[in-house]
Amino acid sequence: MSYVFVEGYRPIYTDEKFLKAAFNIEANMIAKLSSPEYWGRVHGGLDPARGQFGHTTILHEWFADAAGDILDSAHLPTTWGTNSFRQLFTATSPTAAAIPGWKTIFQGGNPSELGNTPDKVALGLIGFAITSKVQPITKLKLQIGTQKGIVIDIEPMLAFENPALIFEDGWEVFPQDPIELRGFFEASGYVRVVPLGLGFYKEKSVVIRE
Repeated sequence: MSYVFVEGYRPIYTDEKFLKAAFNIEANMIAKLSSPEYWGRVHGGLDPARGQFGHTTILHEWFADAAGDILDSAHLPTTWGTNSFRQLFTATSPTAAAIPGWKTIFQGGNPSELGNTPDKVALGLIGFAITSKVQPITKLKLQIGTQKGIVIDIEPMLAFENPALIFEDGWEVFPQDPIELRGFFEASGYVRVVPLGLGFYKEKSVVIRE
């Protein structure tokens, strides 16, 4: 798994490395999700018909914070921002853990099995963008399924404005797969770490809620 750092002074979605990763993982995920092993349905794009599956961006409500609170419109405290990846990271928030030190940034937001990807959701994950002005994270560690995550030093990104980390091959995350992103924080602050890629859903009811 190779990766690159990209600076967001220009729209991330026009970056050649990002687009190549996105096209590759989109094709792979559509082929697998269409098979009988998974959903056995035809891909209907952004506006699927009944009986088809579709895709959109990766939505925050498919994840939970370290305390297990889903990042949706009911997320507390509201001062963090709801319907958002924005969180306050301190020695006591979202859970108690020393700073400097490692903290969970987010985990799978399956309400029935916290830490896992929701039942009718799959992800074509190609990276993460840090869109907050404060960038106190120096390392990231992503764990999907039973694979032990590797530590990636992202300190070079601190020199960038609106930086992003792009995996050139991407990660395929299927329904019920465990997923957790951890970061090493050298300071406290409000931070947005936004997953980049495609979010696939089995049926439209998953994405029409406000």
